[in-house]
Amino acid sequence: MFVISNIVADMGVQEFSYSKLLIPIKGYLKVKMQGIYLRAKVKFNKYYGKDNRILPQFEMTDIKFEIDTKKITFDFGGSFLLNIADLLIPVLKGFFKGPIEKLVSDEIRSLPGEYN
Repeated sequence: MFVISNIVADMGVQEFSYSKLLIPIKGYLKVKMQGIYLRAKVKFNKYYGKDNRILPQFEMTDIKFEIDTKKITFDFGGSFLLNIADLLIPVLKGFFKGPIEKLVSDEIRSLPGEYN
């Protein structure tokens, strides 16, 4: 099993434009997530290749990936509507937490298939 704690992810978009509304929104977005926790068990196996050689194989099991929503910061700006969006930050944190955790867990689980 391996555990990595206090991972930091720093992401951003220099310039974006959203025009689905009547008023176009342009601006920038920076997101910083700290205190990310990752735990996974690695199971080592063997399998027989096409020429009957024994080859190593591994599998990720019991994956736990958690984001501490108290340690997520958003910095965005560029238009009046984005300044109003500051009020929505607590909702945004909860909205993104579940999908991000699921996406990362699924990707980690699929890694062995790419390398085996």
